[in-house]
Amino acid sequence: MKRFKAFIKKIFKQRKATVFMFFILFSSILWFLIKFSDSYNGQIYFKINYVNIPEDKILLGDPPVKLSAIARAQGFQILSYRLFKKELDLDVSELKDISGKSYFSDDYLKEAIQEVIAKNISIQQITSETFYLNFGKNKKKVIPVVHQLGMNFADDFELNDSLIINPREITVIGPEDAVDTISHLKTKKVFLKNINSDIDIATELMIPEALKHLNFNTEKIQISGRVERFSERLIKIPVVVTNVPEGTIVNVFPREISLLCRATIQNISTIKIEDFTITCDFNEINSTTNYLIPRILKKPSIIKEATLIDKKIEYLIRREE
Repeated sequence: MKRFKAFIKKIFKQRKATVFMFFILFSSILWFLIKFSDSYNGQIYFKINYVNIPEDKILLGDPPVKLSAIARAQGFQILSYRLFKKELDLDVSELKDISGKSYFSDDYLKEAIQEVIAKNISIQQITSETFYLNFGKNKKKVIPVVHQLGMNFADDFELNDSLIINPREITVIGPEDAVDTISHLKTKKVFLKNINSDIDIATELMIPEALKHLNFNTEKIQISGRVERFSERLIKIPVVVTNVPEGTIVNVFPREISLLCRATIQNISTIKIEDFTITCDFNEINSTTNYLIPRILKKPSIIKEATLIDKKIEYLIRREE
């Protein structure tokens, strides 16, 4: 029986302690709500973004990135603005100038802050010290892009034309001394293996660490190219001697020379002898040589490559009777 009474007393005491703690907690919360619903003057902070900077100018040094002000607001609001800094856009076109120094007036700063805070909050005072912004001259320059695409083609496949780099040039803006050091910009290295279809890849510029503070109109580069299967064909083309003086006959040996042509599978069979002109120049004849050098004067545009098998032509000169 005694144990039972002791147990009841213990529970009663614990219950009284729990009720007491509940009322303490409830009173604290109630006090907190009442206190923070009142209006106070408190300091709030903002993260600065500078906007509308002209392209030909650049901010020098380390301009302030934080602004503080005294605001009249409810305690909850002040606490919120202190814990979570709002971003504040400052328009550099609103800068005032005094003795060659640029600064924002307190009136403008108050107006700018009022635009990003609740309407029931009023800004009493800007507490940050007046700061001055210094500008340097920006330079704009067009820079060529150099690709670093390595290619390994499947048998008989190759590019039918040059690679297309898009954009081939990019615009960079920044301090003149930094921009002037750039002659070209390379893409990141990419290597393609066993290529047997058209190329179309996206890559990026490789920007050196020392240039990352500059402004590039794009860093994305597209590289494309038409890939086709090629074949070869050997054909005989007659040789024409040019600049032969009147009354002179030149016989060449051989009269036809072999030409190795390389073109796409679709085009190789369409090649005709009359599409080509191979010439030797009579004016190149001299006493030290007994041969002429043939040259390809004309070939069709569908030919990717044409190689003369015969590099020299023998000749015989005689006068007309």
